[in-house]
Amino acid sequence: MDISSIFIIVTDCIISQFTTYTDASLWELITYDSVEAFDALYERYWQKLYSTAIKRLKNEQAAEEIVQDTFIILWQKRKLLKIDCVGKYLTGITKYAVFHYCAKQSKMSIRLKAVPFSPVDKDLEECIYRKQLLQFIEECSNELPEKCRMVFKLNKQMGYTVNQTATELQISPKTVEAHITRALKHLKLKLGSLL
Repeated sequence: MDISSIFIIVTDCIISQFTTYTDASLWELITYDSVEAFDALYERYWQKLYSTAIKRLKNEQAAEEIVQDTFIILWQKRKLLKIDCVGKYLTGITKYAVFHYCAKQSKMSIRLKAVPFSPVDKDLEECIYRKQLLQFIEECSNELPEKCRMVFKLNKQMGYTVNQTATELQISPKTVEAHITRALKHLKLKLGSLL
């Protein structure tokens, strides 16, 4: 038996020890930096939170990211939060994140539909091509991870500058540039398959 197998067995034993703890007990241990208690809470609530997110979103990747972000927030703010009911708190964060995600998606959809389409001013074929291209870009951008998609839409589709995008999403300008590069590479690959 190698070291990694032993580590997995020991970790499973430690986590299974916490399965009998109440949420309140786990939360108290988490506030004292217990990774094992956090893992037990994660195991206890991940599927429930994922079900909550996927029911509304119908998008597995977005649902997974929202649930992961929920747990990241919980861990990062463990010293600051005063939580009476961990399950309700996690469900609340998840529902809020789903609502926020849907609102952003809806806002983007409305803005894309507002793109001027005037066959009188231009050749009809060019207008149809332009609309199809915008639709294709929208479909390609929906394949990107959530953060990357949000950066791409703000910067390239809504005209935000790198700094405005960074401020809006509370990330660094370098991170914005990295997401834009990733999105453009993805789009270039997709467009290349059409040509």
